[in-house]
Amino acid sequence: MVEIFEKHSHVYLDTNILIYLFQGQEQHSKLLDEIFEFLEKKKIKICFSALLLTELLVDPFKKLQPSIAKDWLYYFKVAKNIEIIDLTPAIAVDAAFLRSKYNFKTPDSIHLATAIQKKNSIFLTNDSDLKKIKELTVVCLEDLT
Repeated sequence: MVEIFEKHSHVYLDTNILIYLFQGQEQHSKLLDEIFEFLEKKKIKICFSALLLTELLVDPFKKLQPSIAKDWLYYFKVAKNIEIIDLTPAIAVDAAFLRSKYNFKTPDSIHLATAIQKKNSIFLTNDSDLKKIKELTVVCLEDLT
């Protein structure tokens, strides 16, 4: 099922995907390994909003585990095919539009608007509610099993 990514130049990751990856959640680890290997092999760019860093690092900071946060941040420095996208005024406006149209939460709207800015992208999440968006192809992990 990972072939669904092949026709896209960018795979945009929702925060939950990286949480599963970094925390080694058993039910998703094999599939995520397969997806990431496929993306690297096909040279498909992995991208996400800088907002993801805020969402991802809350738990290690809350648990007073700065070394885990540091390890995760190091991964983003050394990974070859990752692009972190800053929030721009255009993305913020698009996010407001998506929030008003679909009633998504602000962080989800920002993630989706950021993915839309990257032409030929697909959005990988485990939040099936986000599949109601019409402006972007959204794939849930459960769709790939």
